[in-house]
Amino acid sequence: MPNVKRLIHVSALNSSPQPEPHFISGGSNFLKTKYYGELAVREEFPEATIIRPAWMYGVVDRFLWYYCQFYRRSFRKLAVPNGGYGITKTPVCMTDVAAGIVNAISDEESVGRTYDAVGPRRYELRELLEFMQELINKVPENGGFRVTNIRWDPIFRTRVTLYSYLSKFIYRDPKVSWEKIEREAISDEKPLNPTLQDLGVRLQYIEDLWPDMLSVWIHEGAYSGDTGEKKIYSNPPYILDH
Repeated sequence: MPNVKRLIHVSALNSSPQPEPHFISGGSNFLKTKYYGELAVREEFPEATIIRPAWMYGVVDRFLWYYCQFYRRSFRKLAVPNGGYGITKTPVCMTDVAAGIVNAISDEESVGRTYDAVGPRRYELRELLEFMQELINKVPENGGFRVTNIRWDPIFRTRVTLYSYLSKFIYRDPKVSWEKIEREAISDEKPLNPTLQDLGVRLQYIEDLWPDMLSVWIHEGAYSGDTGEKKIYSNPPYILDH
């Protein structure tokens, strides 16, 4: 590509030729294609900058809204791999990733480098989901949803299998699928490459952003409190700062 001065390729964190399998034999096909995509880009354009984002969140996204939609829940249960225990994630705001991409264009040190675009903190998946439930006022104490192990929810597993099957004929991007559940089960790898902070990005925290991003999902949210009243949430415990 002789006329291309800078190439920024967006891949994915955890990309691997042999991802650890959990629900799909052979592991996530998505992560395999991301790995081989990186190799293909490097072969054709060695000077490319590769950005590998963790789960990205934002307004009307495919992370926060994914877990709030009805198709991801069943009978007051939110079923996830292993109940969310022992699975760690480093969610990153999509605007932070966008800022990193823009900064990389003019940063000569980013030429030919790979960046792990992770958020500033690592959390257990269960803690993230319970925090999300609290923000939208759908905790079990209010008749909301319990975070459970997907292996104990045969109805939801049947739904996932149906959507996965229909994706071959109808849905190119199904609402739920075993491929998505497979990636839920994988803990985000610890950064081995430079991060967005090395591109000059000041990372944002979920504790500051999620309350507003999820406000549309608040159960009985028409009442927002008296003037000057602000609800205090219990921030999820995090495992470490990056």
